[in-house]
This record gives sequence, structure tokens and C-alpha cells, in this order.
Amino acid sequence: MGLVVRLAYGSVEEFAQRFAVNVSRGGVFLRTRQPKPVGTPLDLELRLASGEPVIKGQGVVRWVQGEDLSAHPPKAPGMGVQFTALDEASRALVDRLVSGRERRGAAPGVAGPAPMAERPASTPPSTRGP
Repeated sequence: MGLVVRLAYGSVEEFAQRFAVNVSRGGVFLRTRQPKPVGTPLDLELRLASGEPVIKGQGVVRWVQGEDLSAHPPKAPGMGVQFTALDEASRALVDRLVSGRERRGAAPGVAGPAPMAERPASTPPSTRGP
């Protein structure tokens, strides 16, 4: 199943600053009110507002999250997608995003609304990430 997500960010730098908390080496959290079922394979493409692709590859939906406004901080609805393959440019960008957080001393995914656990793409998780 193909999934193209057009984001409101105008540049790769803006994407890196504002969306990086949703990305780990193992996958990405995508906010959506209509998540795909767990186990759904995806041809995934995240694009800037201009249509330029920033992350392109394949993945599998590993978990879904409903909206929870009573949580602190509130949890956005969406789905955790585990990367199964990324093109070379996407892999380099993901590594840059995660490395930048690590250099600043932030634990990967902690600041995000629903972090993905750091997992190698070849190891299927048995449970939802932290």
C-alpha cells in the first residue's frame, strides 16, 4: 500500500528541526486520525510542502495510538511505522536527525509525542515501543 505524506515544512532544515522527534533509526511516528492496521506494509514517502521527498522507503505499521487529551502531555493519534528499507538519501537523513539529538544529549524519541523504540530494521518488535 502506498502512503504519501505531504508535510507543511518548506525545507529539509525546517523538517529536521520540527519533525526529528518523530524519527528514530528504526522508524517513524506519523500523526493521523485514520491509522492503517498493525501489520500493514507500506511504500512510504514523506514530502516537503514543495513536493520534494525527504524520506522514501518501505515500512510496516507496528502500533497505533488513539488520541488521548487527558494524558500529560496529550497524545496525538497516529501510527508507528518500522522502516524495512530506505533509500540511501533517506537513511543518511535519518542518521543525521538521530545523531543530532544524541549530540545534544537528548535521549532518542523522548521529546516526541509518541516515540518509536530504537530497533534494527531487520528485527521485528514483539511489543510496542516505550
